[in-house]
Amino acid sequence: MLSIILSVITLLMSDIFDVQQKSPLTGTAQGVTITAEKGDGQTKPQMLASGYFCVYAKGKLTISSTETMRTITFGSCDIKQLAKLTPSVGSMQQDVQTDPVWNGEATSVTFTISEKADYGKNTRDAGQLKFMTLKVAGDGGQDEPIDTTLVRGVDLYYGHYSGETPYTYYNHQLWLTSKDLTYDGQGIEGNDGHVMRLDLFSASATDLCGTYTITDPNKSDHPGCINKKFTSYAYFQGGAFVENKLVEGTCTISCVTNTTYDITYDVKEITTYKRHQGTLRSIPISAITANDFSLENPIYVPYTLRPSCRDTEVQALPATPSMPYSKRIENGHLVIIRNNVRYSVMGQEF
Repeated sequence: MLSIILSVITLLMSDIFDVQQKSPLTGTAQGVTITAEKGDGQTKPQMLASGYFCVYAKGKLTISSTETMRTITFGSCDIKQLAKLTPSVGSMQQDVQTDPVWNGEATSVTFTISEKADYGKNTRDAGQLKFMTLKVAGDGGQDEPIDTTLVRGVDLYYGHYSGETPYTYYNHQLWLTSKDLTYDGQGIEGNDGHVMRLDLFSASATDLCGTYTITDPNKSDHPGCINKKFTSYAYFQGGAFVENKLVEGTCTISCVTNTTYDITYDVKEITTYKRHQGTLRSIPISAITANDFSLENPIYVPYTLRPSCRDTEVQALPATPSMPYSKRIENGHLVIIRNNVRYSVMGQEF
């Protein structure tokens, strides 16, 4: 069986092109050359100050590489006027609300931008290809594609958020990272990977469990909210860093043990509306806080989370110790099952 090792290169358009650069736009980085022309269209391609590289209706975009390309992903797209892309070779994977992906086998491919926004919010608008990053996977590399699965978390506890006494809600900033990245309270360290940051408002200082919804910053001052002002999804790859705020979505956190959690999330990036969704199983979450966050260099110290599923000795169950039983988590609570009867950890029958 033939095994192909792919090299993965991610390019940030704002690192390659200058906003004053004239059309046709041409730039080269890491063996990949990008050339954009207006083609049969009326508007010349542009590198926008907002970070987007834009090719307009009937324009052409050529991507060439010193190695054979297998896939090309146009990342962090603005999909409002997303056009259909017609490649000179290979095939496209395109749908509404998603970033376009090319598949094939070529050292050069030219994309023609459709006249209308076939995959945009209004298909009668003029077509555009407007993206921030370009990911190229091809032959000849020694690096395997990075694993961007989120596998660990750090809760940065900011304490109470309300001026009321007793406090009615508490601020937790949850950082979820892939395996090659870590967060220590002051910054992110490591190699390539992904990071999701959720600014949570909880009813408890020590329990993260619950369902949270991204809300406007002015309406996020009660439990169950995620303040989108400090909520984002970030990409690290090949020296490039792209961070997009999350504009809408939900996240449900359930404890498995004192230190591990199941997390189900479905969120969307602002502007591009790129969707991130999934369920993380039994991921470890550590916790830290600081003596005074108003200081220029606060001292971060360990902080203890005590979720509702914290270990409890099961002594009050109406059954003999020799009788077999099983445990499972339901809605963040530990449930004991004996003889097909469900009991709480305190021995109460459901």
